[in-house]
Amino acid sequence: MKGFTLVEVLLSIALVSIIAGFSVPFFNSFLYRSEVENATTLTITSIRSANILARSQKNDSNWGVYLSGNSVTIYSGNDYVSRDVTLDQVYSFDGVSFSGNNEVNFVKFSGIPNTSATINVNGEVNSDVITINSLGIVDY
Repeated sequence: MKGFTLVEVLLSIALVSIIAGFSVPFFNSFLYRSEVENATTLTITSIRSANILARSQKNDSNWGVYLSGNSVTIYSGNDYVSRDVTLDQVYSFDGVSFSGNNEVNFVKFSGIPNTSATINVNGEVNSDVITINSLGIVDY
């Protein structure tokens, strides 16, 4: 007779279950790290976009980035409160929050930020730090 015995089948199932059990925490850790990395990349892209929009004087206005909870908003105006809401570009993230400076505004034409900034991108298992110097150069 050909086939597998019950013991062989049970051992195979047990082995697969053990391997799956060990891989789930590693996979979750990878997902959490990936969320922070994606949020950091998109935040940096948003900061650079606001800088470029200010330098190009789009809509003859300053441009800035506002960080709130788990979202990033690129806005047009002298500050977030007095912005033109019709031009907002909002990006939201799951499992990520921001701390540190929550607003950076770039002056039209020069692209100089109103302040140097440090932004923390916080996730479940890791975090990244983004800095913007007085000339608007982004480092992470």
